[in-house]
Amino acid sequence: MVNAHLGHDGQLGNDCTISNNVMIAGHVVIGDRVVFAGGAGVHHFVTIGDFAFLAGYCRIHHDVPPFVKIADDDNIRGVNVVGLRRGGFTDEDIAQIESATRRLFYGRDGAFSRALAEFDTMNGLNPHVKRMVEFLRRRDLGRHGRYLEALRR
Repeated sequence: MVNAHLGHDGQLGNDCTISNNVMIAGHVVIGDRVVFAGGAGVHHFVTIGDFAFLAGYCRIHHDVPPFVKIADDDNIRGVNVVGLRRGGFTDEDIAQIESATRRLFYGRDGAFSRALAEFDTMNGLNPHVKRMVEFLRRRDLGRHGRYLEALRR
């Protein structure tokens, strides 16, 4: 669409939707089927997971986990259920992703690292949830929650 910008050395996945006035800085890696609403801005060295939805005029400074909706300043607002259904995810997969998202980001005690560690002891973890957990672990390897920035020379 008009006035959208994808910076240098960026990688754009398949079937992404980029609306008007979206600004994506350099060295950004974008997964498949990501939706950018109008005016969204993405900081350099950010990774955006598959099936993420970035709301209008949001400001992204940290890596965005797959399957979530983001608004404002990196605030996770829930699971991108519409995008997942359009992508062929089953209702069971979506329910598992929603449950994991609630445990990780909306826990009552606020201990993200403790909630993330609980997934290590779970048997039979849904493969999509496992993918999200692995993404979150990798995100913490970089400075400021940006894994790619740790690879910078």
